[in-house]
Amino acid sequence: MLTGCPPVAGDYDTVRQAVLTEGLPAPSERVPRLPDAVDSIVEKATARRKLGRYETAAGVRRDCWRLLRSFSDEES
Repeated sequence: MLTGCPPVAGDYDTVRQAVLTEGLPAPSERVPRLPDAVDSIVEKATARRKLGRYETAAGVRRDCWRLLRSFSDEES
């Protein structure tokens, strides 16, 4: 888990309804120090519409590596 707890709490029906009507909360809502890029990656990975999601796991990997490299660039 990215934030240390589930994005939505409750039984199956409660979670399902919340996800369908409200969507998932951004990880930074629970962990404010997370970079905006993390929210973007999670939002794209969990998009409701197929056209909004990553086409492959390689796309997720690419964006995660880009995020990790940005930390190295900041330290330089």
